Amino acid sequence: MEKFRNKYRIGSARAKWHDYNGGIYFITICTKYRMHYFGEIVQTGRVESGHAPIPNETAHENETAHGNETAHENETAHGNETAHGNETAHRNETAHENETAHAPFLQPTEIANYTNDCIINLANHNRYANVIEYIIMPNHLHLLIEIDETKKNEISEINPENIVNKKMQDISKRKGLLSVAIGSLKSAITKYANENDIVFGWQSRFHDHIVRDDGEFERIKNYIINNPKNWKDDKFFS
Repeated sequence: MEKFRNKYRIGSARAKWHDYNGGIYFITICTKYRMHYFGEIVQTGRVESGHAPIPNETAHENETAHGNETAHENETAHGNETAHGNETAHRNETAHENETAHAPFLQPTEIANYTNDCIINLANHNRYANVIEYIIMPNHLHLLIEIDETKKNEISEINPENIVNKKMQDISKRKGLLSVAIGSLKSAITKYANENDIVFGWQSRFHDHIVRDDGEFERIKNYIINNPKNWKDDKFFS
């Protein structure tokens, strides 16, 4: 442990040799005490990374009906061989659809839905921050985020909070752009919770990992996408 003003404190886990003003990062942000403020993982429906569940039964029925109709038309027009090909393709497509339909997903709370909106709109407030992939889990977030230092002085003309953004830019001169982006995300969500009397809190820090190559990028991206499916084996599971 490090000492600051004669008090012990936890040292930063961030790389001291890196200025965090450029590159791609894998970010994990946990809720306070890892409480399930964002919802629970359930086992039925379709999941898309970072999105609320999409009911799948009607889509599957329509797809099956459309597939049968198409197969019948093709059989009439092109003969049994074409119909057999379409039937095989439809079986494969239906099998994939069934697998997707039963993928676990987050049943989101109100604060989770607002968090989703904040992540989607992060670049509107921090032009240098591009969220490549993300997932909202019951007690934490994962983001794969790219920081582009060349955009740090850009301010959105349509953003009514330009003055706030200018202040954040001034702060970013003394602090890494990544910290500014994540700090603004956490603050916005906390503010919404307070204004709407939602019990919520963050862990005081966030964890970052510098993505160093394409292989690592793909592994992390797949980890994020499959996080709900592997929830019970996740180190954040509680």
